[in-house]
Amino acid sequence: MRKHEAKAIGELLKIFTNKYNYDDHLTLHNLKTEWENIAGPTIAKNVRLVSFKNNILHLHTESAVWRNELLYCKTGIITKINSVFPDLHLEDITF
Repeated sequence: MRKHEAKAIGELLKIFTNKYNYDDHLTLHNLKTEWENIAGPTIAKNVRLVSFKNNILHLHTESAVWRNELLYCKTGIITKINSVFPDLHLEDITF
């Protein structure tokens, strides 16, 4: 008879997310949840988080003016995201 090891629910979730590659989706969800606190209400209202893959966050805005503003804020946003999510290791943001 085979013995089964008891695992914590956190371990099982980690196995599941790794197996089915949900890590990036969960990261994006967590970023969306904290986006207004990270970017501020004005940026959050005008900029949408599209995807997170290979430690790069992809953002979208309809306005070239906002895209230009994001270029100025990019380093600060990366720093703030990495401080809120220290295990994330965000490397870049694209628009």
